[in-house]
Order: sequence, then structure tokens, then C-alpha cells
Amino acid sequence: MAEQPGTKASSSLCDQLQITTEELQTRLAFLSFGEQDRQNLIEIRDVIASHVEEIIGSFYDHLL
Repeated sequence: MAEQPGTKASSSLCDQLQITTEELQTRLAFLSFGEQDRQNLIEIRDVIASHVEEIIGSFYDHLL
């Protein structure tokens, strides 16, 4: 079976943070994060990647 886009990085990050599949599912359910949300993130991935520095900077400026 082919791997779905976005799953490898997620699995790797979950492994790094020691988040089990069950814990990930609990967190996604808590946020009501569903398949359409996942598809939306996949669709905007390139736009986000090209603006990631600006997005992160704005986020931290907001916190300060």
C-alpha cells in the first residue's frame, strides 16, 4: 500500500515525541480534527512552506 502524503513526517515526529497512535487519535478527536482537515493541510502545504519564516515570526511576535 502506498504511503499517504504527510504521514511519514507525522509518524517520525510522533516517534520522536514518543506519542503513540492511540494518543495521537485522542488528540485529533479532542480537536475534532478529521479527514477533511488533513486534506486541507495537504493542499496548503506548499504555501505554508514558502512562508514558514514569516508565519513563525508573526506567531512569536504575537506572544511577546
